[in-house]
Amino acid sequence: MHVRLRRPSAALISTTLAASVLGLAPAAHAADGTLSGTVTGSGAAELVDVEVELFEYNDVDQYWEGIDYTYTGEDGSYSFVVPAGSYRIGFNDYQNGFVSEYYEDAESVREADTVVVPSAGTFVADAELAEGAHITGAVTGPGGTDLAEVYVTAYEPVEEDGYVYYNWAGSAWTDVDGTYDIHGLAGGSYVVGFRDGFFEESQTYAAEYYDDATTRVEADVVTVAAQGTASDIDAELGLDAAFSGRVTDSTGAGVEDAWVDALIKVGDEWEYTESAYTAADGSYVLDGLRAGTYRVEIGGRVGAEYAYEYWNDKGRIENADDVVVTVGTETPGVDAVLVPGEHDAETTVTNTALPTISGAPVVGSTLTASVGSWTPAPTEYYYDWLRDGEFIPDAYGSTYVPTAADIGKKITVLVTAGADDYFYGHAESVPTAPVTAAVTVTTPTTTPTPTPTPTVDVPAALAAIVAGLDVSGKPKVGKTVKVTGLDKLFRSSTAVSYKFQWFAGKKKIAKATKSKLKITRAMKGKKLSVKVTAKAASTTRSVKLKVGKVR
Repeated sequence: MHVRLRRPSAALISTTLAASVLGLAPAAHAADGTLSGTVTGSGAAELVDVEVELFEYNDVDQYWEGIDYTYTGEDGSYSFVVPAGSYRIGFNDYQNGFVSEYYEDAESVREADTVVVPSAGTFVADAELAEGAHITGAVTGPGGTDLAEVYVTAYEPVEEDGYVYYNWAGSAWTDVDGTYDIHGLAGGSYVVGFRDGFFEESQTYAAEYYDDATTRVEADVVTVAAQGTASDIDAELGLDAAFSGRVTDSTGAGVEDAWVDALIKVGDEWEYTESAYTAADGSYVLDGLRAGTYRVEIGGRVGAEYAYEYWNDKGRIENADDVVVTVGTETPGVDAVLVPGEHDAETTVTNTALPTISGAPVVGSTLTASVGSWTPAPTEYYYDWLRDGEFIPDAYGSTYVPTAADIGKKITVLVTAGADDYFYGHAESVPTAPVTAAVTVTTPTTTPTPTPTPTVDVPAALAAIVAGLDVSGKPKVGKTVKVTGLDKLFRSSTAVSYKFQWFAGKKKIAKATKSKLKITRAMKGKKLSVKVTAKAASTTRSVKLKVGKVR
């Protein structure tokens, strides 16, 4: 792509001056500027219906956030009226067969150049998009019958931090003769999927990936040169299998819009295949499957919380029951009752023997916490010491030395344990005997009573903040979800900092370490969660928040 930036023309400047002299009202606020341009393809032909997306830097979460979009007109032009400032631009062509890019000749918004729009002025950015590559082929059914209206999608495999994401790159429908042409692709490597009636309520044929694979991870990679064509990427679809059921809450009421996913094991990992969503009464049919053995994940919003499980009433996929489906039949009875917290024993680090405290509960003596026993074996522990059930300020280590403030009070320790792929568990020790003063001989002296310095109960305050964290936004492709309840200070003196890590299933999402997450097509079908670690002074608290299944 070649992008040219132009200063406003003399005619535009003259028109602006004339409007000012004549007292004509401007179309926008005086501080606003205009960002406009023309998008062309090879040979300078204007491109119609190119999506032009505008990005602005989010200083809080430190990423370029999409804030607006428009489409080019018949003459290939576009225009934004925006406050003066810095922006980045993306050009997405879904209609004309040209490669989508960002200004200037960049593959992502992170690599794009920044455009500065002046106050009450105009910045012009023209774009010339490169001609795209093609993937072509034909889709048939049993007996070689040509299949029309099959949705064919090219996914770009992107490996980051040992995990492969499959980003949507382009798609096409088959014609009446079963042929298709996915155009507008950049040169590169792709995985191609075939699905009968992608937007229909039911399917007749089983979905697959080239060449005759059930999942994307098993698929052959199709490589195409820039502006070239990878042809004969054909598929012969077989008749499908299906299963059905109903999803309810504990009262028997149907859970609407719950997700149902069929997973199949590939090597040591369970991979998603097809999915379905429930109707208003909680019923569903998941079709488009190849014959085989699956495990089923079912989840949705129940009241104010999300709940999910694996069939049949299990909290972890390795404990789930198999669902076997055969071609031409619908297996019924794959039902679920969703109850928030029901499977915590399977999904949360569980205490099997309480923490204990050793040492004498005497002022000046050291009390030592033992973590107790947990399953599975934790990989990290956190400690909080309490005085008669109240958190003790700055008492977060594995040992604690009682002070005069503890005399007559009982001491306990709260241990928080964490492990990979599990939610944090908590357990509190049995209380000590009341703390007593140390036996000392002192000469009475009269000293003025000092004015107590107000202290911040950091562990208690931080625990309260973490308990109030939540995630706003719907987990849908193109939407943004955000962690809410992030207090930056408490009692105007102690700063709170946060670390974030978003997960797709059990895998960390690379570079997803901000409080917000823009949901991409690569995350579709994945179950999102976010681990939030809050720190104030030397106290740290963590929590993992469930977001839900990406649609």
